[in-house]
Amino acid sequence: MSIGHDCGDHVPHAIKYSNEIKASVLAAYHDEIWGETVFLKLAEHGPFAREREKLMVLAHLESETRARLKALLARWGMSTDEPDGKRQEGIERAEAYCVMSWLEFVVAFARELPPYVARYRLLAENATGSDKAVLRWLYEHERVLLEFFKCESSGDGARSLAQVTALMDPTS
Repeated sequence: MSIGHDCGDHVPHAIKYSNEIKASVLAAYHDEIWGETVFLKLAEHGPFAREREKLMVLAHLESETRARLKALLARWGMSTDEPDGKRQEGIERAEAYCVMSWLEFVVAFARELPPYVARYRLLAENATGSDKAVLRWLYEHERVLLEFFKCESSGDGARSLAQVTALMDPTS
């Protein structure tokens, strides 16, 4: 005989995350502000004009991820204010990238991403309830961003946006 349980199904409950996890999600939110700014600024850069459309897609990916994290942080009762200087840091980093060729830039950026992919994967794996979808998106967005840069650095620019656009497609 099976006994059905619906304990808690009708009662919303707040999940207690450690301060470390909350700080990691807040840092990711701030990094999305930075990343969006970097890609938007690079899209304005003359020598990267051929890649402008790709950079705008990446900026949109960062913006979408930022919005999802903002909603999660608000649900947790945390501040979603933009930290002073985060956009300026993005502008300054973009200016540093502007002295590079496209290939140098994509190779450099690809080197920076693996620790973030690993960190966000752990956040997604440890998330529960409705938070899981948002933190899974955070991980997936970073994973496809890394794939974009790997494709670009290997000369496969024609396929580089495939996973990014698939993730952002609301019908998938």
